[in-house]
Amino acid sequence: MKSVCSEYIKKNKRVNIRISAKDLEDIQTIALEEAIPYQTLMASVLHKFASGRFVEREKGLTSQ
Repeated sequence: MKSVCSEYIKKNKRVNIRISAKDLEDIQTIALEEAIPYQTLMASVLHKFASGRFVEREKGLTSQ
Protein backbone atom coordinates (compact mmCIF):
# COMPACT_ATOMS: atom_id res chain seq x y z
CA MET A 1 0.00 0.00 0.00
CA LYS A 2 2.85 2.39 0.82
CA SER A 3 4.28 2.23 -2.70
CA VAL A 4 0.82 2.65 -4.20
CA CYS A 5 0.22 5.74 -2.06
CA SER A 6 3.53 7.31 -3.08
CA GLU A 7 2.68 6.83 -6.75
CA TYR A 8 -0.54 8.82 -6.75
CA ILE A 9 -0.21 11.18 -3.80
CA LYS A 10 2.24 14.00 -4.32
CA LYS A 11 2.94 15.25 -0.83
CA ASN A 12 3.65 18.93 -1.25
CA LYS A 13 1.54 20.47 1.55
CA ARG A 14 1.57 20.06 5.31
CA VAL A 15 -1.51 20.27 7.54
CA ASN A 16 -1.98 20.11 11.27
CA ILE A 17 -5.23 18.79 12.71
CA ARG A 18 -6.50 18.06 16.17
CA ILE A 19 -8.27 14.73 16.66
CA SER A 20 -9.35 12.82 19.73
CA ALA A 21 -6.83 10.60 21.47
CA LYS A 22 -9.14 7.63 20.88
CA ASP A 23 -9.34 8.26 17.12
CA LEU A 24 -5.55 8.53 16.88
CA GLU A 25 -5.13 5.35 18.90
CA ASP A 26 -7.58 3.51 16.61
CA ILE A 27 -5.79 4.80 13.49
CA GLN A 28 -2.42 3.73 14.87
CA THR A 29 -3.78 0.27 15.66
CA ILE A 30 -5.13 -0.15 12.13
CA ALA A 31 -1.82 1.08 10.68
CA LEU A 32 0.09 -1.47 12.78
CA GLU A 33 -2.19 -4.23 11.49
CA GLU A 34 -1.53 -3.05 7.91
CA ALA A 35 2.23 -2.64 8.62
CA ILE A 36 2.29 0.97 7.39
CA PRO A 37 2.99 4.28 9.17
CA TYR A 38 -0.17 5.85 10.58
CA GLN A 39 0.52 9.11 8.71
CA THR A 40 0.57 7.17 5.43
CA LEU A 41 -2.74 5.54 6.32
CA MET A 42 -4.29 8.92 7.15
CA ALA A 43 -3.02 10.47 3.90
CA SER A 44 -4.39 7.54 1.91
CA VAL A 45 -7.80 7.75 3.58
CA LEU A 46 -8.01 11.50 2.98
CA HIS A 47 -6.97 11.10 -0.65
CA LYS A 48 -9.59 8.41 -1.28
CA PHE A 49 -12.28 10.53 0.38
CA ALA A 50 -11.31 13.66 -1.58
CA SER A 51 -11.26 11.74 -4.87
CA GLY A 52 -14.67 10.13 -4.24
CA ARG A 53 -13.31 6.60 -3.90
CA PHE A 54 -14.56 6.07 -0.34
CA VAL A 55 -17.75 4.07 0.20
CA GLU A 56 -19.66 3.20 3.37
CA ARG A 57 -19.98 -0.37 4.65
CA GLU A 58 -21.91 -1.81 7.58
CA LYS A 59 -18.91 -1.62 9.94
CA GLY A 60 -17.73 1.81 8.78
CA LEU A 61 -16.05 3.35 5.79
CA THR A 62 -13.76 1.68 3.28
CA SER A 63 -12.29 2.39 -0.13
CA GLN A 64 -13.28 0.71 -3.38
